[in-house]
Order: sequence, then C-alpha cells, then structure tokens
Amino acid sequence: MFAAYARNVYAPTKFVDVSFVFIKVGPDGTRVAADSSPETTVTAAGSGVYNITFPKAMAGYVVGAELAKTSSDGIFPENISFAPTSGTASFELSDEANLSGSEEIHITLALFNQ
Repeated sequence: MFAAYARNVYAPTKFVDVSFVFIKVGPDGTRVAADSSPETTVTAAGSGVYNITFPKAMAGYVVGAELAKTSSDGIFPENISFAPTSGTASFELSDEANLSGSEEIHITLALFNQ
C-alpha cells in the first residue's frame, strides 16, 4: 500500500542545527558577559569599529545590530565583515565614533551547523 506513495519532496533530507548568538557591547567597548552568549568576545579597534568573535559555523546570518540607549538619531552599527566559518565579524558605527555615555550595541547572529 505505501509503495504507491511518492517521495515527499518537501521533507528535509538533512537537519541543521540553528543557534542564535547574542552579544551586548557596553559603553566602554567591551562585552557585557551577563547579557551575551558564551564563547563570544568583543574588541574595540578604534574609530567606532568593534571586532567580535563567536563559535565557528558552517553558515550564518546577521539577524540584527542596533545602537541602544542613545539620544542620537540616524547613527547605527554597520556590518563591515562577517565570516561564520572563521567565527569573526566587525561592526562600525555609522558616524565612526566610539560609544559614549550609556550607549550600547546589541548584535544578534544566526549560526547554522550540521
């Protein structure tokens, strides 16, 4: 009876693990450990550039990056490099200035592994 059924072309042939990584960069340009995923780091490289590391993945996507707790309009973090296979990325504030006052950067990544 079941031999007459065609193979379901919509069913996945491989399953993929999806991990969401959250990184919070504090006003001093360092990672806020209590609010960030483990195995992540942040390094301030000057001129509003922040380099991050995260667990390596087969593929990935920058879900979002936002500047929080700011009174400035129109300033946002731009993704200038993202390499999930090496576990590195860089973000730069659009005004090329470092964080000040109580400003924070919130970054969310989706990482895919088999």
